[in-house]
Amino acid sequence: MSLEIALSAIILALEYSNCADTLTVEFSGGEPLLNFGLIKELIPQAKTHASSKEKSINFTIQTNGTLLTEEIAIFLKENNVEIGISMDGTEEEQNKYRVFHDGSVTYDIIKKNISKMRSLGCDASILSVVYSAEQYDSIIKFAIENDIKYIRTNIVMPIGRAEEYSIFESNEHKLSGIADKFLNVAHNALSTEKPVNDATLRFYLWNLLLWQPHMCFRSPCGAGKNQISVTSNGDIYPCQEWRNIRDTPIGNVLKGIPLKSILENSDRVKSIQARDTKKAEMCRECDWKMFCGICTREIYSKSPTMDKKIPQCDFQNKIFEGLIYEFAENSDSIRRFITGE
Repeated sequence: MSLEIALSAIILALEYSNCADTLTVEFSGGEPLLNFGLIKELIPQAKTHASSKEKSINFTIQTNGTLLTEEIAIFLKENNVEIGISMDGTEEEQNKYRVFHDGSVTYDIIKKNISKMRSLGCDASILSVVYSAEQYDSIIKFAIENDIKYIRTNIVMPIGRAEEYSIFESNEHKLSGIADKFLNVAHNALSTEKPVNDATLRFYLWNLLLWQPHMCFRSPCGAGKNQISVTSNGDIYPCQEWRNIRDTPIGNVLKGIPLKSILENSDRVKSIQARDTKKAEMCRECDWKMFCGICTREIYSKSPTMDKKIPQCDFQNKIFEGLIYEFAENSDSIRRFITGE
């Protein structure tokens, strides 16, 4: 991505975000640190543009961690950039799929770079893609051993290369086992005085309280409303999930069209925002529709109408049912967990 495109994207968002005092910009990829020069140039200029609009900007980065250096870590720390590192658990689990193009492994490199960051006083969270129940224990263990306070766990989705090892199509029993393990880990976290804070668990708990603050865990979701995603050539998508499947872009930051106009005239954004679990035919008999956080892109991958029950529905609903019992048994612990007390 060029500086021109990056600044154009930020200016476009600043001009449209009338009701927001603060914007969050996430650098992701691919691997964003392949273009660290752009990040260094962009952040100070973006802050200047935001200040001129009497707004502020927060920055986050989601990186595979292999390119982290002392220079990069210091810059990110000095500019208050929140750092997320992709790490899937043990050495065996991490090296199973997260490898370099030539097949060489990454675990030792990332662990070393995390240690380097910690020595410089940098905090980081880890994002883990889960494809087996056994991973949860090793993810928690890795976080504790490396003084990681925050984690997020995402179930592997059957898109791209992940179609080759997706757990959804071939083994629903395995998916149910992952839900059971998640609930076991959740119970242990809520029973611990200072647990590793799992953002995914926190979102599920908030949903059961009907607050649903996270844009990806509600219906209609935040795609094209609270979030846009911009590619290296300036194409705009409603969110990064829709970008990931190479859906038709809804616009381009270089065409000079206001973001308000792009979003209001996009059939894709309209269809996403029209999906409401309280009205959808497929959701009518679901006991958990009020709490739903199923991604519209995940449904679209199976049904272009975005109106189809998918395996993620049963997975999510099993977790909701299990967490209801946690509310009954550990209400004080849940309050402390979701408020960070």
